[in-house]
Amino acid sequence: MKESDAVLVYLHSYWRSLQSEGLADILRSTYQTVPAAKPDFEYLLAGQAASGNMETLELGSQIHQWWRIDNTGCHAHRLLQLPQKDDSSMFWKHPIIRFFLSDERVLLGERLGEDLICRKLGTLLNTGSRELTLINPTVTWASTW
Repeated sequence: MKESDAVLVYLHSYWRSLQSEGLADILRSTYQTVPAAKPDFEYLLAGQAASGNMETLELGSQIHQWWRIDNTGCHAHRLLQLPQKDDSSMFWKHPIIRFFLSDERVLLGERLGEDLICRKLGTLLNTGSRELTLINPTVTWASTW
């Protein structure tokens, strides 16, 4: 399994959490907020950044590949438009998570909406027979502006 595939498996699981009751826990633990209404996410956009810096938590703007993550899985995607805001909430209809891989480390840049931004660092673990798993992505900073 490629490193990017392991990240996509994690992000698909994360997408399912965003669609479930787990969303409130994610928002509370990451952003110290819980919205009055559940967001109407249509899908998650994931992009593998060509560059990044694990120490400064910077992600490059050039993206190798975009994927659309939804209930059917992960699919290659062309980013054709900027994210649209759900007019009734603080969330984008298509949140974006960019990631950068460096050896066994993964830097994730999450943006659920205009003001809901965070960075997470995780580790890829080799679980045997060419399987990789992203473990313990930890929030390193978050902002709600």
